[in-house]
Amino acid sequence: MNNPAEDTFFGHAWYEQVAKALGASYLDRPKQKGLRFGVSGLSVVYPIFPSGLHEYDEDSLLALVSEWKGELWGASLLRFCTFIDLEKTHILDGRTFYRIQDSTVTRISALQDWSKLVLPSSLQRNLKRACKLGVSIRDATLDDTDAVFKLYQTAVERNSGALRYTRAYFEALLSGNHSDLRCMLACVEGECVAMNIAAFQGKQAFYLHGGFVGEFSEYRAPDLLMFTAIEWAKKKGAESFDFMSSPSSQAGLIKYKEKWGGESRPQYTVDICRSRFSLYVFDMVMKGLELKRKIYK
Repeated sequence: MNNPAEDTFFGHAWYEQVAKALGASYLDRPKQKGLRFGVSGLSVVYPIFPSGLHEYDEDSLLALVSEWKGELWGASLLRFCTFIDLEKTHILDGRTFYRIQDSTVTRISALQDWSKLVLPSSLQRNLKRACKLGVSIRDATLDDTDAVFKLYQTAVERNSGALRYTRAYFEALLSGNHSDLRCMLACVEGECVAMNIAAFQGKQAFYLHGGFVGEFSEYRAPDLLMFTAIEWAKKKGAESFDFMSSPSSQAGLIKYKEKWGGESRPQYTVDICRSRFSLYVFDMVMKGLELKRKIYK
């Protein structure tokens, strides 16, 4: 897999906006290995960022932890993703202090074999309906930042969530001419009613963000956008399309992703600290940030 830091849309400006959106600060890339962020006096290293870009198996997981402990990357916490259930395997017991957040990741594994014909009839009808009702799709530009952010904001509020990303974050995404990043808007009579942001990395494609205006749900614009994003990724030569992780409690969202041909499995985000106290402090900091986002969303 390519180093994300070497690709066009993974740059310092983007990292800074991501950090700001998450209530952190972008520090640096220690020894060209991942990224380091600062959170309320603590530093967090991601060997791969975003962490979901790579899943560690048992051997690489143990090697990563040993390297982090031995080389002292100058971070209080190490975060990565794995498909190994550490609570069942116990492979890190006695080695370090850690916590696990479980989620469900959905992915089309053989994208080059994927076609519209594999979609359920309900989705195929939705795509036809969107075209029949005149939904048009165009690529977003920097001038569309407000529209994109508003659609994201609407999606978060619909699900009673907290705003994790700022307007400046989406402005950073739209500010460059990135061939490996595509932000699309679906329009009805000139009004932007849905958006979809997908990215291409190595041989993988990822669905990053989406949102729509509920009053226009009958137009099925989000379905047409998702289909276009998957087709775009396939034409670029991607071998898989990753819908990224979803909270395991959101069965409806997971089922929707599976309708596109995605297969789901558990994914675990692991936070490793050098001491139980630093893990406790980090947990309190993150809970405080989440509460702040809910209050000031």
